[in-house]
Amino acid sequence: MDRATSLLGLQLDVSSSTQLSLSIDGMSCSACVRAVDSALGRLPGVHSLTVELGSAAVCYAPALLTEAQLVEGVLRERDRRERG
Repeated sequence: MDRATSLLGLQLDVSSSTQLSLSIDGMSCSACVRAVDSALGRLPGVHSLTVELGSAAVCYAPALLTEAQLVEGVLRERDRRERG
């Protein structure tokens, strides 16, 4: 992947990354871990992540993704799983 991505005519530097640690309540099994890993891994700008029961560590490009979008991704997956 290039170090810069053109989006709407703007050059975004995606080479810089930020680390975020999330505490996630309600995770009780390996299926929860896989679901959160998959939900976060689909988000554009996620460089790497580690998901364990109750937590996630995410390295991401702040030029492409905000902390709020990461949290929203986890909440959407939780809501989807609760609806069954």
